Amino acid sequence: EFLSQKGISEMERLSNIDCERIFCSPLERAAKSAEIISRGRIPIEKDERLLEIDFGMYSKNDVRELTTIFPDKYRSTITPNESFPQGESLCELAERIKQFHASLLEKKYSSVCIISHQWALSTYLKILLQIPLSEKNVFIFEHGTYTAVEIINERVTIIGHNIRASSELNSFVIRDEFNRRA
Repeated sequence: EFLSQKGISEMERLSNIDCERIFCSPLERAAKSAEIISRGRIPIEKDERLLEIDFGMYSKNDVRELTTIFPDKYRSTITPNESFPQGESLCELAERIKQFHASLLEKKYSSVCIISHQWALSTYLKILLQIPLSEKNVFIFEHGTYTAVEIINERVTIIGHNIRASSELNSFVIRDEFNRRA
């Protein structure tokens, strides 16, 4: 799905980012968002581990429709180990996200931007904050906003969530002061 003119404008307002690298889902909207935010100044890396959870047979529906069409599966009763029919479980998504995060830590970036999707980003924050995967609807990400996360000596702090600004970044930032001081 393409970015709307409103989406393009939202990403342009977030284009004064200052980070070492932008990581994004390879899906078109996330990749296009990364390009707009980067403006050719910041390297972009597409990473399949940032894809949204695989909703399986539900994937062809608009995410906003899923709670109405499939209330028995979408968010309400699915357990972390239960896969969406012909899809992926939350535990499988979490494993992908953990692998991605470990690769970030290995590279010792001081600041990155991550552009992904609702379930992937929410799961990422749950992992960082050690919130059980079974907790429902803990983090909802609004379009055109960013969430800033700071990691100092393995202590995770959410600096802000769903922030709308003209000079900040989308999705979330990881700043690891430990790596800069080492």
